[in-house]
Amino acid sequence: MSFRIFHSFLLYILFFNLITRIDSYTPSPRYFVNSILVGTKIYFLGGWSKNSDGTEGCQNSVFYLDLSAPFDTRNNIPWTDLTSTAGIPVSTCWQVSALGGPDNSSIYAFGGMMLDKNITLSVDTTVYEFNTKTQQWNTLNISGTPPKRRKEIQIVQDNSGKVYMFGGLINPSTGSTKTRWFNDMNILDIIGMSWSKVSNSKHNAPPLQVDYTATMLNNSVIVYIGGRQTTSSSGKIKNYRSMEEIWTYDTKNASWILVTAIGTVPGVRIGHSAVLASDGRIIVFGGYDHNFSPANPELAVLDSSTSPFQWSLPNVSNPISPALAYHSATLIGDLMIVAFGNVTQQTSTTSDATSDIYILNISNYTWVTSTDTKIPSDSPINDTTPTENPSLSTSTTSTTSTTIPNDTTQAPSTTTMASSSGAISSHTAMVLGASIGSLSSVVVIVMFALLFLRWRKFKRIYANKEAYPGVLNTSSTAYHQYK
Repeated sequence: MSFRIFHSFLLYILFFNLITRIDSYTPSPRYFVNSILVGTKIYFLGGWSKNSDGTEGCQNSVFYLDLSAPFDTRNNIPWTDLTSTAGIPVSTCWQVSALGGPDNSSIYAFGGMMLDKNITLSVDTTVYEFNTKTQQWNTLNISGTPPKRRKEIQIVQDNSGKVYMFGGLINPSTGSTKTRWFNDMNILDIIGMSWSKVSNSKHNAPPLQVDYTATMLNNSVIVYIGGRQTTSSSGKIKNYRSMEEIWTYDTKNASWILVTAIGTVPGVRIGHSAVLASDGRIIVFGGYDHNFSPANPELAVLDSSTSPFQWSLPNVSNPISPALAYHSATLIGDLMIVAFGNVTQQTSTTSDATSDIYILNISNYTWVTSTDTKIPSDSPINDTTPTENPSLSTSTTSTTSTTIPNDTTQAPSTTTMASSSGAISSHTAMVLGASIGSLSSVVVIVMFALLFLRWRKFKRIYANKEAYPGVLNTSSTAYHQYK
């Protein structure tokens, strides 16, 4: 009997450990991570984080945050990890990604630092496709001349499937033997699977730039905020861009215009984020200045609906977010969800990454800890990650939806990299794990109580058996008297 009880208890422990593993996943702290929203899930790819041996480097992580149900940032954040079955074929950070494919279910990742299993840097511009439905990675065959792999860029995407990539730099960390800055505009057509380049000789292009944010307005104009610039391709002499001077690019006629913003202009910054509200406000958050101190102020708002653009510095309530740089930010309705980033007062000397999530209600500029209500699948959405993630928005409506026309053309030639059909990734499994996990402590107490009572009972029986050898057995009257 005691063996059966012990065996049952061991089975329970194994089951409990399995459920706990499903329920309690928390991503490791990181920055330079790429994020993009697909449906009601924010997918996070790669990033700079600690390795198992204590060193730091780019990761091949793939995980997502499920926004389909309310959650609280203080507990039970609905993370799901896909790395073990659908990890990126290379370790990556500083990369960018776009959305496309049938039903907008595919993520196209490229750029940044990419290292293979031998930690060999790649300089080519391979575009990796991740199908979120099949959880399979492919490499794409794309026509045209691709730009060299770059970092410290941000891309935007219009509703016709065109991805705009401006500036950036290459250096030894991207596999190049030399450092070079750029100010060209490269366009990736996700539907047609082709690269093209806009000639700077025909347009008044800005100086060479990196570390800016890029936001697509509903009139097809891209707004570039902050960052660094230089007049030397090697980047030896560079300066931080004034937040008063804002370059805009009209995608309809391929023209550049320098706008001088009015209002209370915030301080310079890099590593910041920018999301577009439905009323034309661009919410700028975080980053650090030329002294590697937190950007001042942390939160600033640019009204792009006025001419010229106008800055304002809102009063923020319930400040719970630390100083962040190289984080991600996603706007859903009135909630800006900030994730990961570098938390420090002096980022040039030390890094203190975080895996926390912070939520800002942009209707009243109040930091909150819960999404409160279910987020509908058709909620206005805008997504951006400083220097590594696109700001996705439509160019035909006043909302910040990520809607992009379905790709009805024949699928491009691909090479399968990895796949997964049996990953435990459903929200149902996570909810089940949370429900069972919440009762685990009670179950453990009950199990130990039962074992203790059984132990006392058998101890009494065997004590009596020693006192009356040969008399007691499980079928005797004496046994039932002592029972």
